[in-house]
Amino acid sequence: MKVVGLTGGIGVGKSTVATMLADRGAVVVDVDALGRAVIAPDGPAVEAVVERFGEQVRASDGSIDRAALAPIVFGDPAALSDLNGISHPAIDEMLDTLLCDLASERPDAVVVLDMAVLTESTLGRSITHPYRQVIVVEAPTDVRMARLIERGHTRGRCGAHGITDRRRRTPRHRRLRDRERRRSGHVARARRPGVERPHRPGAGCVLSQNFGASWAGMATVTLVDDSTYVNTIDELEALYGDAVPAAITKEVGALVPLHRRYIEASPFVVLATSGPGGLDCSPRGDPAGFVEVVDDRTLHLPDRRGNNRIDTLRNIVVDPRIALLFLVPGIGVTLRVNGRARLSTDETLRQRYAMGDKLPATVIEITIDSVYTQCPKALIRSKLWDPAGHRTHDDVPTVGQIMDQITKGEFGGDEYDAAYPERVRQTIY
Repeated sequence: MKVVGLTGGIGVGKSTVATMLADRGAVVVDVDALGRAVIAPDGPAVEAVVERFGEQVRASDGSIDRAALAPIVFGDPAALSDLNGISHPAIDEMLDTLLCDLASERPDAVVVLDMAVLTESTLGRSITHPYRQVIVVEAPTDVRMARLIERGHTRGRCGAHGITDRRRRTPRHRRLRDRERRRSGHVARARRPGVERPHRPGAGCVLSQNFGASWAGMATVTLVDDSTYVNTIDELEALYGDAVPAAITKEVGALVPLHRRYIEASPFVVLATSGPGGLDCSPRGDPAGFVEVVDDRTLHLPDRRGNNRIDTLRNIVVDPRIALLFLVPGIGVTLRVNGRARLSTDETLRQRYAMGDKLPATVIEITIDSVYTQCPKALIRSKLWDPAGHRTHDDVPTVGQIMDQITKGEFGGDEYDAAYPERVRQTIY
């Protein structure tokens, strides 16, 4: 029995794709319906949800009042995580029973798990018959908005789902969620007439049909043999073999004196963080040694003036885990640090890292959990420090040119690029 996941944002036509797959003989399981079943009257998750969130979420019929629960959990990642920790195991148990029965009755069946939160959860991955492939359904933003407005949604409500007019900015967490869906599987897109998008090489087309005028084009679902993907740690380790002994020995829980020399010589570090909106990787740079070694398990990194997206800092506030990669110009070996961070606004600490009369808004205090050097192979292969390979903007576009392309010329890229050197000089700190 083959099990496939099906997902997509609101208004993309996921239900239409599910119906078409069912018409071709697939067994479609509405996992969202199972989610409603576990909090229905006498549902297996009801009492645990009430115990966690209070009697105010219990409806008069004994079910969970979803309207009462929604404002409690949405916008509060910890509460939502608690809810998922209660409901998802119950859903998985129901799903496992259903799929085991199907496997006995129809061992050759193709089962499609239709679920909206496939990429944001572990549903369906730890059961007897987990899904190994994913179909992601997409449609142009304006098509999605038109369909939702036709259903009675306001533009404001569309925006809450990350569906906005092209000139308006989509909320970052919605953009990231759509991006994660795309990365998770193979895409069924509503195409515009006359626009051709080739299938992935070697892929077998299992569904191709015109969805009608409301879809403004064609949608195609493409699946690739899942045997070409690594799905378990055992498969991964068998593919790569054992780690080199020195690669294990070099990782320690605190800095040794020679580690300090790398940090003191480094004018550039890359920070990786994680939060509700997804992962983030951000560069930081200042004169060499700008990251101060306070002791063998503590670092201080002053956060200099930027564009105020503060993605890294948002992540640290809700998830303190952090990873740093220190680079030293001309040196191939890099230094990696993993740990936990918090943001300090202590005035004395900020004064210590002042540049002239400019203080950092915060200082990132990092507690080290592990530290180790990274071999130079990547930098040797890339010839990163070789001046012969250095490029100019004759070879790659400027920020202004990219912004002009994004905005179809409305941004004023030439003016932006011309003013940028002076703007940087005035705002560098």
